[in-house]
Amino acid sequence: MPLRHLMLGLALCAGLQPVAAQDHAAPADSLIALLGRLPADTHKVYVHRDIAYYLREAHPDTAMYHARRGEALAAGLDFVAGRIDNIFQQAFIWEELDRHDSARAALQRALVLARATHDHPRAGKVLLSLGASYYFQIG
Repeated sequence: MPLRHLMLGLALCAGLQPVAAQDHAAPADSLIALLGRLPADTHKVYVHRDIAYYLREAHPDTAMYHARRGEALAAGLDFVAGRIDNIFQQAFIWEELDRHDSARAALQRALVLARATHDHPRAGKVLLSLGASYYFQIG
């Protein structure tokens, strides 16, 4: 699984926190409990993203559910940065499931949004991940 390791390395370079390959059920459970008390705002978008982040290795189906909920909420709020970040989590989940074409399709969606809003840091992060994905499929 060198692709997953490179994508994790790229994500670390982009400023994300590392996650050990373990079940992060406790932080995810506390975030899930928090969801019911939060208003539908940008903070809730990021709580969904964080839940997806914590659960993507051990519980990819639940992680995908929260990443999609976060993306949908962000779209309703016209919060493009939140949409991009939740789509990026979806791409990582697709990679965990060895669905590389789906991961690249998600990254392409995130790239279109980042470019449309001139969000250069997020566009760069997405381009790095796309490049790594293509490199390891060919190599």
